[in-house]
Amino acid sequence: MGVAIIVVAVPEGLPLAVMISLAYSISRMLKDNNDVKRLSSCEIMGGADNICSDKTGTLTMNLMKVTKIWAGSDLTVPQTFMEGDSGPMTNLSWDSWFPKTNVHAMHIEHGIACNTADKPGATDRAMTELLDRLQVDSKALFEKHLGLHKLRFPFSSKRKRMSTVVENLETTNSYGKRLHVKGASEIVKNCCSHYLDVDGNV
Repeated sequence: MGVAIIVVAVPEGLPLAVMISLAYSISRMLKDNNDVKRLSSCEIMGGADNICSDKTGTLTMNLMKVTKIWAGSDLTVPQTFMEGDSGPMTNLSWDSWFPKTNVHAMHIEHGIACNTADKPGATDRAMTELLDRLQVDSKALFEKHLGLHKLRFPFSSKRKRMSTVVENLETTNSYGKRLHVKGASEIVKNCCSHYLDVDGNV
């Protein structure tokens, strides 16, 4: 009622009335543990119908772990801990855990070591942790297969994938290069024409 009287009686008081209303809204939101820094945010939030929240790190601990790998067949990654649930995870061995062929292992090692973002997110960190557990020298692979002027296409929301050209490989093509692609599953699948079975055959 006080705000209405100010607006009706003194038109110049409208900006002041708006400020008072927004300040009052901020104090109400603060009681709900919602700290608002800008007054205008109250008005914007008042018009919101849906709030979409990124779950990674917002509702969880932002700690991801590789639990399964598909390499011609589903493989479950052992998740045993050494010191309770929060302790370091035990090391893995390709020989005891992976299929009889090492072709899959080579592709996974190259893909993770060479096709990981320079500023890794939670997903990238989970994959590099897998290599650490497998006791793979990621830095050596990076230096060997990525040239001084590496050719990389960074991840973007439009492409929904990241791609890196890996060099110095013994490949069936004459270039000695391979393109590693990482991204949304449907996008990666659409880039493929063949796959390797559990024995490493095309």
